[in-house]
Amino acid sequence: MKHKTVSVVIPSWNSQSQMKQNLPYVFAAAGEVSAEIIVVDDCSTSDSSVKYLKSLGNKIQFFVYNNNLGYGETVNRGVSYASGVVIVLLNTDVRPSKDCFVKALKYFENETIYALNFNSGEDWMGGEWKDGLFHHFRVKPTLENKNKVNPSLWASGGQGAFSKSKWMQLQGMDPIYKPFYWEDTDMGFNAWKRGWKVLWAPECKVEHDHQSSVIASNFTNKFVT
Repeated sequence: MKHKTVSVVIPSWNSQSQMKQNLPYVFAAAGEVSAEIIVVDDCSTSDSSVKYLKSLGNKIQFFVYNNNLGYGETVNRGVSYASGVVIVLLNTDVRPSKDCFVKALKYFENETIYALNFNSGEDWMGGEWKDGLFHHFRVKPTLENKNKVNPSLWASGGQGAFSKSKWMQLQGMDPIYKPFYWEDTDMGFNAWKRGWKVLWAPECKVEHDHQSSVIASNFTNKFVT
């Protein structure tokens, strides 16, 4: 397999409509860094995701599983296929700017960087120990720091870039969080404990349509929380 600098890994589950809308933006951004694109389908059953992905031919590497693995394991499988030294994780409801991956790469020249959180106009994350418990919270941008690089407790698995070597040292996303959520929080916390940095990168811009995600449309808030 030819070595790549960037591998884009996208987990998919019944996401045909989102992919049709957003993959053209991924292709454009990936083309700027000659990235490979890996899509892992987690047993889609309610749409024609598999048929659509097969129709893309050699634009992507495509893997499909006949049993539902859950988010973390699906991502771990995708990363295991990746040849890049930098892994970009995107949800199917995310559209990166054309220069997003180019701008992300410069950060990984610093060997202390584990991950970057892309800028979708949302807050980044902070954390603290209090009363014997670890608390995490949103850090709202201010006029002074909204355009600056800021530390973040973790980088989102739906819109972030990660050092593959450090990812592998952390042994990927923990399957204890199946079916989804908190995998990226756990990895970010453990990265900081090792002395690695997670940053919010303001110039690495994406649009993230949370309201159209398959989780939002298939699971209640009670189930998620």
